[in-house]
Amino acid sequence: MSKHYSTQEHFSIAFEGPAIEQHKISASALAQSLLALDGLARSSAQAVYGRDTEIDIQVKGDARPGAFSIDMAVRHDASIAANASAAATLGQVIALGKWASGKKIREVGIEETGASLSKTRSETPIFNQCAVTVCNNTRTLDQLSRLTQTLDSDGVDSVKFVADNSEPQVITRQDRVCFRQEE
Repeated sequence: MSKHYSTQEHFSIAFEGPAIEQHKISASALAQSLLALDGLARSSAQAVYGRDTEIDIQVKGDARPGAFSIDMAVRHDASIAANASAAATLGQVIALGKWASGKKIREVGIEETGASLSKTRSETPIFNQCAVTVCNNTRTLDQLSRLTQTLDSDGVDSVKFVADNSEPQVITRQDRVCFRQEE
């Protein structure tokens, strides 16, 4: 009989730009972005904690227009390393998607701290192996596209994702081309 563990994680997403400051955003684009974020969070949690992980994601409006706080309760059977978290992995998935320009990763070298990836010999960032696994999923590319589709709306300039204790990931309107997938 396996032991069950529960983990509470937190992250936030904020849409920024003139339309957001006026409390306006396309309902369809916002809904698709939040649904895509839900799917990416679930994929990240399953990559970190295992396929049988139970995930409950709750979204709350924040004090600022266009900002949402997200609490993720994860129930899993795997004991975890202190440095592994689904929210941090999700942040790395977004960073990796941006770095890889929305394409699958073809070359991966495993290092003790994660996966070393390279597009050219001069740049070799390190990403969590779970983030590489999630990012190389075809469905993830679609979800990253849907997550960033709000940037196609007039007056939305950026989407900022922040996981607890992680560096914020900002995707701008100019970055959107890296994430756009054909329907």
